[in-house]
Amino acid sequence: MKSFGAIYGPSVAIEVVMRKPTCVMSCNENLQIAQEIAQIFTNEYFIVKPTTDLVGCEIAASLKNTVAIASGILAGFGGADNAKASLITIGNSEIYKIAQRFGAKIETFMNFAALGDLILTASSNKSRNYGLGLQIAERDDAKIVLKSHKNTVEGVYACKLAYKICKKLEISSPFFEIMHKILYNKGRPSALINDLFKNAEVV
Repeated sequence: MKSFGAIYGPSVAIEVVMRKPTCVMSCNENLQIAQEIAQIFTNEYFIVKPTTDLVGCEIAASLKNTVAIASGILAGFGGADNAKASLITIGNSEIYKIAQRFGAKIETFMNFAALGDLILTASSNKSRNYGLGLQIAERDDAKIVLKSHKNTVEGVYACKLAYKICKKLEISSPFFEIMHKILYNKGRPSALINDLFKNAEVV
């Protein structure tokens, strides 16, 4: 019987190639298999820890990209480190609110798969989604930027999905509502970005 696992976490490919210290999670619903995968990939600079929370890892991996777009927009309008840290906290909290409805474990949102990957994606210039946010801030118009954007930016589509899930399951999600306005309803980023903080809900 075959079983497949996946690796989640903050792992910019070029840094792994350069053997920079990196910590990630090996995920499989069977803990023993997750441990075996972790042992295979772990070495002196690439550290892998096991987890069985496939739902939490998958949802975090997807929705973190929308937070990264918001973080890029914020940076483009001059948001400093306090604001970036606050935004990441808000994003992590709202992602967990969605994920827990599907059985995700809160521990995932304190490990490399969720929190670690979110911090990297929402703060690094190597992140495509963060870079998209910077471009949106520059034009103050998401529609214009997205029309000409060539690279894959998962956070745009993830935002629509999160928005629909929250409406269907009646989950209060100010962050994804505001980002949906920016990305899909012609909301001006400059007018809405501070609402992410004013309307924040954290668990």
